[in-house]
Amino acid sequence: IDVNIISTQKDNLKLSNILDKNKPNIIISSSETWQPFRAHLTLLNDYIIKKYINIKFSFIYISEAHATDIWPIGLSAGVLNKKHVSIDDRLRCLDNMKARYNLECDCYIDTMYNEYRDTYSAWPFRIYAIHNNKILYKSNMVNSEYNIDELFKILDDLNDLSINKP
Repeated sequence: IDVNIISTQKDNLKLSNILDKNKPNIIISSSETWQPFRAHLTLLNDYIIKKYINIKFSFIYISEAHATDIWPIGLSAGVLNKKHVSIDDRLRCLDNMKARYNLECDCYIDTMYNEYRDTYSAWPFRIYAIHNNKILYKSNMVNSEYNIDELFKILDDLNDLSINKP
């Protein structure tokens, strides 16, 4: 299902616009206030994106997992972000996260209607692998945690798809 997302330049896009038609795609969605995602950001940026060069990575910033004005858990959320009330709020949170973690993949934000989040059950975190217009993988969480080994397996499988492409 094609949904609206927004570029960092505030351009309205469709999800299909960001997919690379010539290689597998990984779409990661979360917010900085979800600690299990934040815990893997350095690994994602410093190792995964650099190793799997035959895969296109995209990140979509969605509504906060622990917005201070909705679910006040203090600094255990890692940062003190309030609920986004505008596109500028969401872009500011994305920009701050990118600067803190030097995130090097293409980044987008969800609409204020949370189209991506709601359509793809992306809150508080989700990874999709898409290749040839098919969803090959959808991450799952157990006890609010994500199994990083599961991600490595799908990345290896996608990398093999990309390398062995006719």
